[in-house]
Amino acid sequence: MITLCQQYELFPRNLPLKMSLIKSWFVLLLLASPALAQQPFAIEVLDSRTKRGVPLVEVVTTDGNSYFTDSNGIVAFDEHAQMNRDISVTFFSYGYTGFEKTLHPVAGGSSITYLDRVNRAERLYRVTGAGIYRDSIEVGRSAPIEKPLLNANVKGQDSVQHVIHKGEIYWFWGDTTYVGGGGNYRVSGATSKLPSRQGLDPSLGINLHYFSKDGRAREMMPYKKPGPIWLSGVFVVQPPSGGERIVAHFVRMKTFIPDASIYEHGMAIYSDLENQFVKLVDYKLDAPITPTGKPFELNVDGKDYIYFSSGYPNIRVARRWLSLVDIAQWEAFSPFRENSRYKADDPPLDIDAQGDIIYGWKKNTDPLSPYILQELVKNGHIKPGESPYDFMDFETGKRIRLASSSYHWNTFRNMWIMIGLQEGGESSLGEVWFSEAPTPEGPWRYAIKVATHHSPSGDYAFYAPTLLPFFDQHHGRTIYFMGTYSATPFGTAMATPLYDYNQIMYRLDLATIPSMEKPGTTDH
Repeated sequence: MITLCQQYELFPRNLPLKMSLIKSWFVLLLLASPALAQQPFAIEVLDSRTKRGVPLVEVVTTDGNSYFTDSNGIVAFDEHAQMNRDISVTFFSYGYTGFEKTLHPVAGGSSITYLDRVNRAERLYRVTGAGIYRDSIEVGRSAPIEKPLLNANVKGQDSVQHVIHKGEIYWFWGDTTYVGGGGNYRVSGATSKLPSRQGLDPSLGINLHYFSKDGRAREMMPYKKPGPIWLSGVFVVQPPSGGERIVAHFVRMKTFIPDASIYEHGMAIYSDLENQFVKLVDYKLDAPITPTGKPFELNVDGKDYIYFSSGYPNIRVARRWLSLVDIAQWEAFSPFRENSRYKADDPPLDIDAQGDIIYGWKKNTDPLSPYILQELVKNGHIKPGESPYDFMDFETGKRIRLASSSYHWNTFRNMWIMIGLQEGGESSLGEVWFSEAPTPEGPWRYAIKVATHHSPSGDYAFYAPTLLPFFDQHHGRTIYFMGTYSATPFGTAMATPLYDYNQIMYRLDLATIPSMEKPGTTDH
């Protein structure tokens, strides 16, 4: 159990004050008035539509100090100099309208403020990191998860991969930082129960059970050679020996961004006995097809495939062991000729007798990516609108360039749906869009923005958004997605205490999304 003093030591709320001053002030306050010190004023911020707490609301008080609501939408306010008098408070949160009001904080009291949401998607809670429900605990409120303050010493975690295995959700993250310094850069992992198997309702939270060592989230792919290791494209397959195994694409990096050069990459397989990944097969560094991104399964003409989406659903392989381990059997969705390589000045476009580009599944060639598509249009090799991935703002007709995306079939819309991250939007890498199409190959046309991370005082990044179809509710009407909330390297805002470099959960009511069947619109 983390005591209140330990909690303040680990999770300071007021960054402008030095740590030593916080400790000294808090100890003196405890000695002078224990009852007062344990009875902060609860500033509660609720979504005006759903009446539930809004996480990540910045609360700025008269003296200019900033506080951020926890995952219950609560700030535990106990600034002695501002208690028992009227203070002016300003509220701001990405995707909500700002608000200003006067509060009169008293020990043990509370106030409720309602914010109007502009985002279509509702921000629910922080999934990873320290102090997820710190302020709630301080004011005596309950928390829905088992470890609301600290779990496996995790301070921050990068993008998530997930897979259903042995009736549970297996979660794998990129780089993990620890409270107190240091971190794990060889993949962290955890499990949680499915909602249908006694797991939490996803609107409330996720009880993560980390694979840990000495109280810390441990390496899930130990390796003798140097360099961080990242996983992507995590899926399950049946090997010849039977059963079900988790497989993923791994890369071993020389260093971190900006010099993200690769030492090696290939496929790794998960050992259920040791609960860790081991290398299965190597790929050449210049292999054109690698299983990166987010996977989903699809039966095509009686044959089971695993598709992978990074920018687009542009890679697939037959769901058979022999096809999996043989990279020559993998296919790319591409406008290029089979057995060719993309060249910007002379792209090997696959053209039919009528002069039309042939988009299709082809072996040993480069897949169509957002970057390649952008370059093809820029250089005049294809016209805007000729690609099956031609995302446009439903309201304005302006074209949208994606950086990453996640795709799945949705029963409520009776369509394939996408949650994607825009590159170069209102915030450089923090605008999230929804789209739908009849097939994974498209045509994808119109998209609607569902979340923003833009602010006049500085934008934030929210990258690698990931659909979580096992959390779908109301026959697919309510969907969930999470992504990495990070100030660097893409944002311009100051790092948000506790929240920075962590996973945040959103939900979206698809009944609020209009039908996107619409006549063609002008190019902007």
